[in-house]
Amino acid sequence: LGEEDKARSRFNRLIKHGEKHLFDKVKIDYFAVSLPDLLIWDDDLNVRNQIHCNLVMGMGYLGLGDKEQARKFLSEVARLDINHQAGKQLLEMCG
Repeated sequence: LGEEDKARSRFNRLIKHGEKHLFDKVKIDYFAVSLPDLLIWDDDLNVRNQIHCNLVMGMGYLGLGDKEQARKFLSEVARLDINHQAGKQLLEMCG
C-alpha cells in the first residue's frame, strides 16, 4: 500500500513474462509432480502455456489500469479455456 512504483514494476514484470514466454514450445518434465494429470487428461502443454501467458499479461494490464489491453488478453484466455475461472473473474473486472 502506498508503493505505486513497486506495484507498477510488478505489473510490468507480469506483462514482460507473458510476452517472453507466450510462444515457448513446452515439453514434459518427466520429474514433474503434475505428470499423472497430464497423462490422464492429455493436456496440450503449449495451449496451457498460452493460457498462462495471456492470463498474466491480462493481470498486468488490469493492474496498470489498462482495461482495454487486459480485456484483449483475458478474452484469449476465455477462448482457449471457456472454464478458466480466474480468467472469467478478471475479464468481468474489465467491464
